[in-house]
Amino acid sequence: MTGTPKALVILILMSLLPTGVVLSALTNSSFEIVDVPSRASGFDTPAFWDIIHYTAVKDHFEPKDLKDSEKNTFWWPEVKSDGLDAVSGNYFVLLSTGDLGWVTGNSILSQQINPAEGQSISFNYFFGTLDYIPYNDYASVRLISPTDPNDVIDLLIVGLDTETNDGYENYHQKIDVGRHGSTEGWQHFEYRFTEATASEYIFEVAVYDVLDTIYRSYIALDNINLCYAPEYGDINHDCFVDMTDFSLFAADWLCDCSDPDNLPDPNDCPWTLDRLGNVRTNFAGDINNDNAVNDTDLEMLTEQWLSGEKK
Repeated sequence: MTGTPKALVILILMSLLPTGVVLSALTNSSFEIVDVPSRASGFDTPAFWDIIHYTAVKDHFEPKDLKDSEKNTFWWPEVKSDGLDAVSGNYFVLLSTGDLGWVTGNSILSQQINPAEGQSISFNYFFGTLDYIPYNDYASVRLISPTDPNDVIDLLIVGLDTETNDGYENYHQKIDVGRHGSTEGWQHFEYRFTEATASEYIFEVAVYDVLDTIYRSYIALDNINLCYAPEYGDINHDCFVDMTDFSLFAADWLCDCSDPDNLPDPNDCPWTLDRLGNVRTNFAGDINNDNAVNDTDLEMLTEQWLSGEKK
């Protein structure tokens, strides 16, 4: 099979499955397999995913071709100067409200899954908008029953005015980025399935323009995992706690930003100030999220050592 495209090999293997089998795991969950495009769209698309409008496989992203009114107003920490690169592998997927022209208004990415009780679905995401209130652009990640579109688990909503909007109460996580804002680089989300919630779903990612289609908004996704993940300690989010996680933990050992009046050198411990002047840490080893990496985190990492689902 020398020279056979990887996507074709997987399609052949999938065709050998018995009729009616629904794969538990997502296929092409890190977006490394790219469909051969028709080129009519002008962008590459991820294989094995259903898409609507602009859902492009990218190896790097930064806003291009901004209007003069946009260039000095948008606030995208960590992304404005260096752009966005993949979390896992070489590629990620990017959804846009406007990269097919100013009449699109939304883009959607989806795939069917069949999670089991005790499994978790997790992913890294980035959201950025060039818009402002009252044009409350947003992105959402949802689980939708394939037989009943009203049977939905709302996982994540991120955008403008999402924390106070009355229509978003059921989302497990709500992030408001502010006008011309973004998440502070890649973020991580995880949801664990129970006996009551384990079922077949459409995993759907979408980004929406609200009220107008003038200014663009984006959501990027990478490193999606559906697996039996450890409760905590999986620092690199690969569903297993091992030496890779310990190495990331050790790199942040004794970093401490718990006292904002006594901060370490940011060259030694990765912290910055957000747009409101608050300290924002980026300690991978801060397992209990108290802005310090110490014996408590080490104990938690030890408790989960070699737990999870090794792939």
